[in-house]
Amino acid sequence: MGRAAIILGSNCESISNMIAIDSVLPYSSIPDFHMATQSVPGHSLEVLVGTLADKDVLCYCGRAHLYQGLSSYDVAAPVRHAYHAGCDTLINICNAAALDGAVCEGDLMLVNDQLNFSDASPLVGPSAFFPDDVPFIDVCDAYDDRLREVAHAVAVEKGIDLAEGAIACTVGPQYLTAIEAHALQSVGCSASTLSLASEVIQARALGMRTMGIAQVTHSAGTRMRPANSTERERGRVMHENMARLVAGILQRL
Repeated sequence: MGRAAIILGSNCESISNMIAIDSVLPYSSIPDFHMATQSVPGHSLEVLVGTLADKDVLCYCGRAHLYQGLSSYDVAAPVRHAYHAGCDTLINICNAAALDGAVCEGDLMLVNDQLNFSDASPLVGPSAFFPDDVPFIDVCDAYDDRLREVAHAVAVEKGIDLAEGAIACTVGPQYLTAIEAHALQSVGCSASTLSLASEVIQARALGMRTMGIAQVTHSAGTRMRPANSTERERGRVMHENMARLVAGILQRL
């Protein structure tokens, strides 16, 4: 296996803090990273180059989003950078909202399929990666079966509850209404997120093995409110379990 790339969502310091860092690349220093001056809370916008669980990794601390006015092509820039840096595996971490009873706040959910409700693709328009043809690609197996098997084995070994389901990828920045959440649940989605789809499509087009893991932070279609002490503790445990899970996955690759 080559290097592994990890793309982090908001507040994933539990993972980045475990990396033995060799160097740090600010996004602003990398050509093609148009999100460099557009940050959202919890995204430090830098690449950590180093090792985690004795595996060479590139950890992308923060991502761009469609709701920032960027194109799907721009959002997927970290994936193209990772590919050219020798990464053949992408571990994509996101925050998500629960849509059904299969997951709830504080859970980790392994993604097995996605509904691209953003109507956007990084493959639209001219691309240096596909100069001679339109990139018709199969994304039915975008989330690698073998990587999911590894993730479940690690979860059992470490005593981590790990759900699995399909995720709906929306634009935002507003969260879902109750009827929107119900509609997405009715077509088989267990959670929703404001990211993931563009990066996964780009990784699949480049032949990278891909897995997605969602941190379920709230329930979709409900009124947002400050977290109480019990919910904050569940969030802390969730972040710790995510770090343990990712490290265990890398150890087995």
